[in-house]
Amino acid sequence: MAASSSGTTKNEAAPEQRQPVAVGKLVLLRFPEEADRAAYIALRRESRAFLEPWEPLPRPGLDPWGDSGFDRELQLADTEHTRRLLICRKTDGLIVGRLGISGIERGILQTCHLGYWIGAAHVRRGYCTEAVRLALGYVFTALKLHRVEVNLQPDNVASRGVAIAAGLKQEGYSPRYIKIRGQWKDHERWAITIEDWCEHGQRS
Repeated sequence: MAASSSGTTKNEAAPEQRQPVAVGKLVLLRFPEEADRAAYIALRRESRAFLEPWEPLPRPGLDPWGDSGFDRELQLADTEHTRRLLICRKTDGLIVGRLGISGIERGILQTCHLGYWIGAAHVRRGYCTEAVRLALGYVFTALKLHRVEVNLQPDNVASRGVAIAAGLKQEGYSPRYIKIRGQWKDHERWAITIEDWCEHGQRS
């Protein structure tokens, strides 16, 4: 599950003041804050036509393009089973996308699911690929999980390219797996374990 989004509103605070969980050459990852509300909503609304085909219909009462959608991001930002991380441009802290970690399972699984999107005005700049690579480092080192799974629609070429670049491998194909825009859509199942991540990192 992935896509993209844009925005022209800069964050009020500098990136280093937001305590990023990971920093790369192009982007950094950090938890959302109340001060991000206007910039995040602007990014979502400006990218709606670009993102909407890849996203499920919202539950009743939830506006994924407005305040209630951002409220949900704050609620899920740092819980037992979820993380929500903003993808911010390193040079000026501009929010360019969002990365979600969900379904965190401990015990004998030590696994999670990863979803990501980038704003329409910020695609093809390497932001999403670097963000996913940073997220894998966060998952395997900070959260100490063993496996990360990404599910993407077969025709989402950009999302597949990000998965490949980040070192994930296709494990399978799930017919009618996720309901998107009211229709059950087939998804490819991509994943990476900490062992493969270490090997991929050494090759990069």
